[in-house]
Amino acid sequence: MSLTSNLADEIPGLLKVALIFKGSTPSGRTASIAVLIDGNKEVMLDLNKGLATDVPNLTKPMRSYLSGLSQVGQVLKTRKIEDEDGVTEDDIERAALTLAFPRAAQNAKALSVLKSHLDALQENSVLPKAKPGSATVRPAEAPEINKSETKETLAKPEPV
Repeated sequence: MSLTSNLADEIPGLLKVALIFKGSTPSGRTASIAVLIDGNKEVMLDLNKGLATDVPNLTKPMRSYLSGLSQVGQVLKTRKIEDEDGVTEDDIERAALTLAFPRAAQNAKALSVLKSHLDALQENSVLPKAKPGSATVRPAEAPEINKSETKETLAKPEPV
């Protein structure tokens, strides 16, 4: 089996993770997998199926890693970048990682490793990226208010 991309890290306070993308078998098939290691427990996950947390034998830190990155992916899928506000895609990703991994976010190395895993998962289409465009829908302008109607409405007491 040959590897075109490989990323293996220990996320301080969480677990060890190896991400292997587009590994090819002798028969010509390709596979992308994640190997999650928590203490003496090791689980392999098929990344072609996404970051599923319903895999048997996952420990709590493994589920946290998978669900946290899935949560970040959902935020990025719905959040669009608005250049005018000065917020960059990187800012959005780091904020989403901080929300998804509050304890790991207190450790600069852990946050950096999670960011590199997020980038690798995005580059290999496992997780979405934020889309360029307007982040918010501007509210429609309020219709003109007829001042005479407003005075009449205010003058009438409401029944109790």
